[in-house]
Amino acid sequence: MVRISCAGVSAGPLWIPPFRLESGELVCLHMPCLSYSEEERLVIQLLTGELSDPNISHNGRIFLADAPVCRAGLFGLFRWPRVGAWLQKKAGISAYEAQVIATRLGLRSDQICRLPGNPRAQLGLEAAWARRADAIIFSTAGLDPLGRKSLYEAVLLRIDQCPAIHLSFQYWTQGRLERSCHPQARCIEVTQRPGTGTLKEYVESNPHAF
Repeated sequence: MVRISCAGVSAGPLWIPPFRLESGELVCLHMPCLSYSEEERLVIQLLTGELSDPNISHNGRIFLADAPVCRAGLFGLFRWPRVGAWLQKKAGISAYEAQVIATRLGLRSDQICRLPGNPRAQLGLEAAWARRADAIIFSTAGLDPLGRKSLYEAVLLRIDQCPAIHLSFQYWTQGRLERSCHPQARCIEVTQRPGTGTLKEYVESNPHAF
C-alpha cells in the first residue's frame, strides 16, 4: 500500500524529487540542510500533510516520531515531565498503557530531561506508534552509533506495518563529513534549488510563497 506519493515538490529553497513510500519500505531522504532548521520543518510539514501541496498525497496517518524536548531555564526545571506523563499526553493513551511502554524501555518513572538522547529518541518512536501511525518520519541526528543502531532496529521490526522515512543529515566525524543511512534504505537526494539561498532569503524574495 502506498502511504506517501510525491510527484516532486518544492519545500522553500529545497527540492524533494518524485518518490513513493510503500508498506515495508524504509526511505532515506538525504537532507542538504541542518537538523532542526526551518528547512527541515518545512519538509516535515509537507511529508506529514500538515502543509498541503497538490504534488504530494498521503494515505493514512503520517506522524513525526519526534523526541521529547526539555524547557530551558528555572521555569522548565520545575516542569520536567516524567516518562509516563509525557507518553500519555503525546500519544493520547492511558496511564497504564504509558507505564507498559516505559517499563518495556526500562525507563519507568524517569524524568524526561534527565534522559540522554538515545532513550528520548526511542520514546519518540513509541509515541508515534501508540498513536497508530500508518507511516513515520524520524531522524537519528545527535545520536551516537549505538543509538542509531537501536533506532534502526526498532523501526525495521515494524516496517511491514509502518513504513518509515529517515531524515539523514551530514555530520563531521574524525575530520570527515559523513551521513548515516541504513543499508536496507532506499536513498533519495533532497537538493538545494539553484539560486534560492537559505529559507529566510527565499521567503524575503518570495513573500507570497507561504
